[in-house]
Amino acid sequence: MFNSYFIGELGKRFSTSGGVARIPGEAESIDSTAWAIRALNFLNPGDDLARAGQLYLGTMQQQNGSVSLTLDMPGVTWPTSLALLAWNTDKRFENERIKATQFLLESKGRVLEKQPEMIAHNVKLPGWPWVDGTYSWVEPTSMAVLALKAQGQGEHPRVKQGIALILDRMLIDGGWNYGNKRVFGTNLLPMPESTGIALCALKGDVSEEIITKSLLYLNSIYPAVNTPLSLSRIILGLSSFNQRPHDVAKRIQQCLDLQNRYGPFETTLLAELALASMDLS
Repeated sequence: MFNSYFIGELGKRFSTSGGVARIPGEAESIDSTAWAIRALNFLNPGDDLARAGQLYLGTMQQQNGSVSLTLDMPGVTWPTSLALLAWNTDKRFENERIKATQFLLESKGRVLEKQPEMIAHNVKLPGWPWVDGTYSWVEPTSMAVLALKAQGQGEHPRVKQGIALILDRMLIDGGWNYGNKRVFGTNLLPMPESTGIALCALKGDVSEEIITKSLLYLNSIYPAVNTPLSLSRIILGLSSFNQRPHDVAKRIQQCLDLQNRYGPFETTLLAELALASMDLS
């Protein structure tokens, strides 16, 4: 029921270059472009604007296959996963996909050689970082796992390492946060955004029994959450394990109505809501 709305709203944000603005009237941004394409690929396969956006992302790809947040920040390469998902399996962008896939398979977050006593997770597991050469965290690792799985790399050792890292960072009471389990002896609390994307990455690789507490956490907070990122990630995470809520359409509409009070949502938020509105499981 939301397809035409999201297609229209996302379409307004494309520039003549093929890039997409964070909000209408602003300059285009790489992550906004990738998320908009990702959503349009499902909403309207073959969409001309999505095709223009894919070409735009191709012009932003660096020689090593990565796609950085901005051209003057070449080491901030976490958007590579988003770009790879935007190109998906489109044969017209096979060269871009091959290069981005190879970059992700070869890159890894920093690991520590010795396990500090105060850190509750395994510091030797390599995932993916936000910035090249820094420590691995849950969200960039989850996005890389999703992107590489979409390219048929689900059995690659790097993907298996990423899955192991995600499971290792799961909190004792279920769920995930940015990627730390305990600080100064205190167990940290989960966040819906991190939990939802982690569950999406784990789909097909773990049994429901392993992540039961995480699913219970998302189900428990779902009725009270109205913000776009949290709501969409909860829906996507639950849907990945066949627990899609029955009132998704109603909740998404209530969330979209918040724009009447607070102004238009950023493109990335609209795109994730669009994905949540579709049952992709």
